Parts: sequence; C-alpha cells; structure tokens
Amino acid sequence: EVKFRNNLLVEIQEPFFRDKNGSGITFSSNIIFNKPVPSNIPEGFSTGKTSLKQVREVLLPKALSGSGADIDKLPLISAVHTGASWLSSSGASSVRSIRTTLLKRKDAANFQMLLNEAIDGDSIVLAETGDYNIQDELKIYHKISIVGNGSPDKKPVLVNMTNSPLPSFLCIENGGGLHIRDVGFNGSIAGYADVKTGIRSSGSPMNRSYNLVIDGCEFYNFNESTFSAFKASKGTYANELTIKNSLFRNISGNAIDLSAEKDDKGIYNAENVTIENCLFTNVLGSALNLYRGGNDESTTGPFLRIDHCTFHEVDNREQGFVLRLPGDQKASISNCIFSLSGQGGRSIYFQEYKRDKLLVDYCTFFKCGNVETFQRDVPGSNIYSAEPNFVNPAGGIFRLA
Repeated sequence: EVKFRNNLLVEIQEPFFRDKNGSGITFSSNIIFNKPVPSNIPEGFSTGKTSLKQVREVLLPKALSGSGADIDKLPLISAVHTGASWLSSSGASSVRSIRTTLLKRKDAANFQMLLNEAIDGDSIVLAETGDYNIQDELKIYHKISIVGNGSPDKKPVLVNMTNSPLPSFLCIENGGGLHIRDVGFNGSIAGYADVKTGIRSSGSPMNRSYNLVIDGCEFYNFNESTFSAFKASKGTYANELTIKNSLFRNISGNAIDLSAEKDDKGIYNAENVTIENCLFTNVLGSALNLYRGGNDESTTGPFLRIDHCTFHEVDNREQGFVLRLPGDQKASISNCIFSLSGQGGRSIYFQEYKRDKLLVDYCTFFKCGNVETFQRDVPGSNIYSAEPNFVNPAGGIFRLA
C-alpha cells in the first residue's frame, strides 16, 4: 500500500489526480491551495489558505496545519560549501569562440597538437601547397574542418616521409567529425614507408555516429590490395558520408571501403552515402564497397546516391565489381560513365529484396561488365553503350570533348 499524506499542493493544474488503477494509494491530511478552487476534490484532500515566504531568491509556501514542509527547518546550504574542492567558485569559465588556424609545411609536426586543442567548429588551413610530412597517424576528436589553401591543380599533400608505415593519415575518433577540402593524399613515396588508408574511422568501437565530407580532394598511390582512400572500421557508423569533386587514382584496393560489418545482422558502416562529380581511374579494387548483410528489417539503410561520376579502368579482375552494393535498401545511380571497367565481372552488383528501392538510369557502359540484380526493373530506360569521347584520358583529363 502507498500512502500520500500531510502534503501541501500549491497551484496544481486540473485534473491534479486521475486514478487509473482504482486502488493501491491511500490519501489523507493533504491540503490544496489553489485559485480557483479545483472541482471534484477526492477524499483525503481539503482546501486551505497559506502565505508565501521569501527564502533567498525563492518564494516558498508556508506549511499549513501540519501539511507541507516547514521551511524554517530546511537545511539551506551555501553555494561555497557545494561542489568539488578543486572547482573554482568564481563562475563557469567562458568557452572560446571557434577559430581558424594556419599551418605551414615546416610546422607539420604541430598538426596533432592543433587537433587536440580544437573545439567543434574549428578550422585548420594548410597554408602552403606541396608536401606536409605526417609522421604519425593524426587523431580527430572534434568536429572540425581541414582546408587546403591551394588551387584545383596544386594542393597541399599529406605524405609519409618516414620509415614507419601508418594505418592512415587521418583517423576520426569517437566524438569526431571531419569536413576536408582541397587536400591531396599520397599513400606512397619511393624510399619511405606506405600509408594504408587516406582517412579511416577509429579502430575502436564508437558509441557516437560521425559525419564526413570530402570535397575537392585527391587520393593516389595506395599500393596494396588492402589499402584504401577511405575505410570504415567495424563498430563505427557514419550518419552522413559525402564525397564530391574528388579524384581517386592508382589504388590497388577498394577506393571507398564500407564493408567492415560482416556479421550479417543488418548492421552497416554508413547510413547516407552521397558520391557526386568524382573520378575513379586505375583502381584495381572496387570504387565503392558498401555492404549490408542479413535480412534484419529493423535497419532501413544504407541510402546511396551516386551522380555525375566517371569510372575508368576500375576493377577488371575476374568476378570483380566496380560498385559492390549487396543489401543496400535504397540506391540511385545516375548520369555516370562506366568505361573499360568491371570487364571480368560486373559494373554494379546488387543483392536486393523486392522491397528495396533501386534505380540505375542515364548511365553509359562502354565495354563494361553487366549490372547484376535480382529484380529486372532496376536499370532504367536510359542506358547507353557509346564510347565516351574523353579529352585526354592518358593525361588524366576526363572531360568530354
């Protein structure tokens, strides 16, 4: 049995009591001080009048006929006697405003220090074109921007000029996020150790999602079959992954690898993936491997959009895939050129259910592998096979003449 007694209720909104159980609570000696007086007062309540007393900055009602708290007996505590002994009582410290920091090539060793000192919204500008020597993997713990101060043809480039291989140039840790623009990633320089990945998510499980935007960047010379431009790790989840206006070339593994969740429980590495206006050329693995295994209906993604991209000489291995998309539940691939790619396997590989919403349309496939699906209505009516007239593919110019 629950007893509710000797309480003072002040300015209670109606209905102040509703019994949905019909029993179990006993009310007695409770007083209501309300204007207007509530209707249908239940047994155990009566009305009364009390006054207010100011206690420091607060007006409190006085006890009435033994009901309510005796405010004269309240053990009021001074603020100076509360909190940890090491906490300053002078008030909360002010949070600094977001800032932009310039980093020159000669100061590349200070890169991690700037990342450690950053707060959400800060920007680090790589102030010079040319090579920035990264000697250790850079950890990103905050939501920041890294911007190259160069031109489309000449960028600041992250390189490893040490004898120690690096797992990546940039690693997004739990709580971190990254918007990176106009930066080059050179995975291998003759005479020095390799870098396995341009950017990756943390190797430790993350309990917070992250966002990543890659804009106007260039990834090249990742020269082993397990190396990638971007790779998501198991136990990490990107809510938004956007890659645009970027170049991926001379990569021996998958350019974008989102396939770490292989337990087939409906889990995947990224929810919303957008790739637009990007070029993939001379990639031995897939341009994108976005994997969702299992048939758990509690997860609704991934959601993929690829638009205005070019795939030239990508994954011509036997049974290879230019785009490997098993389990993707919503995908749109449009306005893309597939040239001399997927010749030993498939250009696009789906492994979908009837409920999935997939579309491939307004695309050209020149001497490429097929689009493999379980449902025949995935390719639209605007699929072409004409040879694209690139300006100078041997020189890396893939604009259409």
